[in-house]
Amino acid sequence: MKPPPQGGAATPHRAQLSPAGKTLQVQQEGQGADQYYCHHACARALREVGARALHRLGVEVLQGYARITDPWTVEIKSNDGGTQRPPPAPSLLPQEPVRFVPPLRVWMTGYVTSDTLWDEFSKRDAPTARLVVLGGGPIGCELAQSFARLGSKVTQIEMAPRLMIREDTEVSDLARDSLTRDGVDVLTSHQALRCEREGEGEGEGEGEGNDARKFIVVAHQGVEKRIEFDALLCAVGRVARLQGYGLEELGIPTQRTVAVNDYLETLYPNIYAAGDVAGPLPIHPHRFPTWFVCRVNALFGHFKKFKVDYSVVP
Repeated sequence: MKPPPQGGAATPHRAQLSPAGKTLQVQQEGQGADQYYCHHACARALREVGARALHRLGVEVLQGYARITDPWTVEIKSNDGGTQRPPPAPSLLPQEPVRFVPPLRVWMTGYVTSDTLWDEFSKRDAPTARLVVLGGGPIGCELAQSFARLGSKVTQIEMAPRLMIREDTEVSDLARDSLTRDGVDVLTSHQALRCEREGEGEGEGEGEGNDARKFIVVAHQGVEKRIEFDALLCAVGRVARLQGYGLEELGIPTQRTVAVNDYLETLYPNIYAAGDVAGPLPIHPHRFPTWFVCRVNALFGHFKKFKVDYSVVP
């Protein structure tokens, strides 16, 4: 649903954790449901609840942008312009990745990712009519099916010969059959080449003109094909975000990920890396073991260190 125009009356929402601490309660003040404001109320409440829970456990929560200035110092710049330097302690880099956007001239047509689509689509009165999902991984399949069931005409494009390429063939076949039953046009072995735009403002801006037509050009068995769409969802994976933390100045090797040993220590044994920045795969089951090992080693490493073990992780 669209948010009200600037200066208009919003439908306020309040979100809070239930007394039992197990569910998030959303209370609306006024009439009618408003997806846009409900979404942001929940996100704000979860941030506040998380900070309070950590405080109760004795954790000091400092909000801001952190940068490692030397092996023993972390500088945190807050939103109000202030700077804090906590006492020396082991440093942990559990940074979330950023969505990878392929170089297909997507700026001509505009695009969304799984991080931005909820904000963008909540401003519309109805689901987008024609949606192209670029990527055949778990997130691409999940969102393609979701929007097909909401009424969008969905085309899913995957360069590999099958969906969910890291999974067994039976899983890929099951996913494709399910998507096809819900009306998704699944195009495997199709390589996306470029985005094009025709009509008003051609070649300029973000592709939001009312009269502009948007296309993605794909190639299959040497033949090019144009697919028209109203919205493009890029779900082709993620890359670790490594810039801005001072790693280069400290000489810590970074390529696609941060170089770490079996204990997830970097070049400096008091600086750890966890999650996607440490590899090997940017998926949730691989993140949780690294976070656990980093915390335990940072707190108790003087007594005993643990190696990360991926052998039982799917």
